[in-house]
Amino acid sequence: MHRSQRITFEMPRAQQQEVKEDPDYLFNTMILELVNNWEFVIELMDKFYRSVLKEVDPLERDWINFIIQNKIQINIYGGDSNRFMEANLKNKSA
Repeated sequence: MHRSQRITFEMPRAQQQEVKEDPDYLFNTMILELVNNWEFVIELMDKFYRSVLKEVDPLERDWINFIIQNKIQINIYGGDSNRFMEANLKNKSA
């Protein structure tokens, strides 16, 4: 997957203040972004863990930092992005 093909999510501007206050929303948005770029993320993290990653752009850096800070073991999901999503999305309590 080429960098120009990655899918990202923009937060709605009208609700920006509300969104900043909802950490679950931000977390879930990042999870969905990783799922939508799953093959690229798997390859990126494989290179990172093997210490062969030469350079990253700001988006890739955010993905790596998010995965590391949240102690997500991305490699246990293999090619199953749906299982990753189900295991990591945070549900809001009603």
